[in-house]
Amino acid sequence: MNLRHSVVAWPLRRAGCATPAVFARLADMGFTALEMARPDEWAAAQSAGLRLLNVAAPREAAGLGSVAEHPHVLAAIRETIHRAADAAIGNVVVFSGDRCGVSDSAGAEACVRGLDALAAESADARVVLLLEILGTPDHPDYLAARSRFVFDVVAWVGADSVRALYDVYHAKRMGEDPVADLRARAPLVGHMHVAGAPGRRAPHVPQDIDYGAVVGAALGAGYDGWWGQEFILGGDPFRELGDARRSFERYADASAAARGRTA
Repeated sequence: MNLRHSVVAWPLRRAGCATPAVFARLADMGFTALEMARPDEWAAAQSAGLRLLNVAAPREAAGLGSVAEHPHVLAAIRETIHRAADAAIGNVVVFSGDRCGVSDSAGAEACVRGLDALAAESADARVVLLLEILGTPDHPDYLAARSRFVFDVVAWVGADSVRALYDVYHAKRMGEDPVADLRARAPLVGHMHVAGAPGRRAPHVPQDIDYGAVVGAALGAGYDGWWGQEFILGGDPFRELGDARRSFERYADASAAARGRTA
């Protein structure tokens, strides 16, 4: 079974290997998209055969969770939507911002209000807004740190142009159960990011996440989007990324076989 595999650009830049030659090699290895690339990387990625999968809206302390900041925040997201549409990039990653003393209920209401104001415009631009979960161990005080928060906001907006970016690493670091999350609410997920936990290394290395179970839960619940590798690269980035891709293909094959036995 073939999954759709993508690579997030910032770990490549951190490892000093976000170059045209590297993009070409990633495409040869079976990756089909690059995520969160900078505009100066777009042409090289596309020339290598990689789809530009998404672009991130500005992430600041004040985000969608602050109604008082909506004039500034929504304007920045709108600008990003139009920039993405002009470049044929189909997804914009958006952020709740930090909690700054706001309760979950008030913050969620503010996020719903902001995303609802953007949903029709985003749909007209053929761009999907992805609200990302970011755990507080890595992003202290981030408001949308719990999967329930993100899923509830997306469900309350109720628009096809607004979905969750479910980051398995961040969910696990928050003590959540990714398998249960995906079984229950996979239709709300527009994209996935994966990495091992707690060290954010390659996801196929034995750590605290059973990615075979995660892949099985997601595919069993109907998820058919990309699997975005977003882990800190070590001494041999190509080996690590290749091993991760192959591991996820094995997980998918095992899941398909299991579903066939129980059909």
